[in-house]
Amino acid sequence: MQQGDEMSQMGTTLKGLQDTTLLVPWREWMQDGSEPDFTTWLEHLEAALPAHVEHCREEERRLGALWQHMVPKLAQFLPDEITHVVSAQLDASARRGAAEALCDLVQLERVRIAALQSPPPAHTVDELTLRRLLDGITADRATIGRALTAEVLETLCSIALDLEVTERRVGDAGGPITETLADLREHVISAATMLRALPGQLRSQPTPHEPASAAVSRCLARYGATLETSLEWQGDDPRDAESASALHWVVEEMLHHLHSCTAGALTLNVDTRSGVHAVLWTPAPALAMADGEPDWLLRSRLRLQLAGGSLALVPVAEGSCAEIHLP
Repeated sequence: MQQGDEMSQMGTTLKGLQDTTLLVPWREWMQDGSEPDFTTWLEHLEAALPAHVEHCREEERRLGALWQHMVPKLAQFLPDEITHVVSAQLDASARRGAAEALCDLVQLERVRIAALQSPPPAHTVDELTLRRLLDGITADRATIGRALTAEVLETLCSIALDLEVTERRVGDAGGPITETLADLREHVISAATMLRALPGQLRSQPTPHEPASAAVSRCLARYGATLETSLEWQGDDPRDAESASALHWVVEEMLHHLHSCTAGALTLNVDTRSGVHAVLWTPAPALAMADGEPDWLLRSRLRLQLAGGSLALVPVAEGSCAEIHLP
């Protein structure tokens, strides 16, 4: 009964999606009156959603290109036309964010169901509680960040529209004032472009059978708009799946921290030939511990302890460095 309720809610959510191929199995079940199969439904969504997400991203890029084409000759457009394009950009951004979030949720649900079907690991209640707490903190932080980004993006677009209308009112007689308004508008558009490039997904969840090096590389790429990253991987995938999961989790935690403090760059070296040894280095002092233990460091150490690993901050001549050891 609970699975049926979950499927009904997911079906309602998908009604607003433009890509009707996502609903094919659901429509067939409704037509022939057969009992929906939750696992089959999730498998279909996991296969079909990436194409839908890419379609949404392409739509957003197309509208962005249209906007950039309009900017040099805004005087030729009516305010209503400009407002229409800005509204279309915001709608496209919302659809892209919803598609990415749904893609993540489907992957998380697949992982959850797989965990229920496999034998339960020999963890204590305290360990399970700590895992849920750490994952919950990460998911809540990402959700809040995505909502805040959308709100700031909408504000920036409104400011850009006000500046454009003001430029038109000033006209050619504005002189330096017109140039100043144009400069301000360019800064606002640049800031909005950077916001659109930020990671919008809940988490960079590894997909089934994905190599650990590919999952970590994909995690690094998500922060490419604000961090210059490089990865050197020696050896195969970690033999211990728990070690691979913990490494991915902590790398993502570090990336979020470095992005928040505008560290600028990160170099990650991973060696799996004897256990798992990872070294993270940044030219900024972001990984150096000052007074007390910061939250990002505590969360990372707790997650590594669950996998039997450890983390140490290493003094270096330039920048800051952290070392991760896992079995």
